[in-house]
Amino acid sequence: MPNKLTINMLTGIGCAAIVCTVMVLTSGCGHYEQQFRKSDHDLSSRNQNDPYTRGDRMYGYQMKGVAHHDNKRMMLSLDTGDEIGRINGITLAYVMLTDRNAYVGIVTDGTATGTTGKRDAIDVNNAGESEGVYDIKDGSSTIDPRKVVTDTNSYYTQPLPSDLSSELKQRVAMKVRELNPQVLEVFISSNRDFVNQLNVYAQMKWTGKSTKGHLSDFNRMVKRYFPENDDQPEPPAE
Repeated sequence: MPNKLTINMLTGIGCAAIVCTVMVLTSGCGHYEQQFRKSDHDLSSRNQNDPYTRGDRMYGYQMKGVAHHDNKRMMLSLDTGDEIGRINGITLAYVMLTDRNAYVGIVTDGTATGTTGKRDAIDVNNAGESEGVYDIKDGSSTIDPRKVVTDTNSYYTQPLPSDLSSELKQRVAMKVRELNPQVLEVFISSNRDFVNQLNVYAQMKWTGKSTKGHLSDFNRMVKRYFPENDDQPEPPAE
């Protein structure tokens, strides 16, 4: 039968083991958090050493006294869209290049944090997934084949360009400019209607149809979806 001293020693050893385990777990969690913040999956931790929050802004209205959306030519760049779609936090992207600008429509997912702006204005309702239907509003089990994103059971879209985080837009713009150095301005939106219209242009390209006759409509569209009063940069990282 163990004596009192043996019991006290065993108790002390057990407590020490618990304390050590807690310290290891806490240290491990802290290490994981630090590694996550340094990864491309974290867009919410802004710091002065982040290359995507330093330097000049690469997206939005960059020039003064010009007709920003008076485009003369338009061409969908599937290769650039594929590259943008590989950025963490983005599941799908379309890129329309013109004689002066790049217009990017993106759909976000849950593969990165910090993809939304201050409003956190994601406008999709995924409640139907738990009800076994596609559209919770009317009970429909089907999707409109003409749309790549909808307001139910879909990946994420946001109404305004400012509803996307500045770091995500900076990452997108830097990649667009890397692949297309001739571009003067880069406009980025996750507006659902804008993305769906770019998808229409993509379907035309895939089937060999020309978008040349749609230039006027496209110019009117981008003027509507990229209002200059929505193009205010976020404050710099502290």
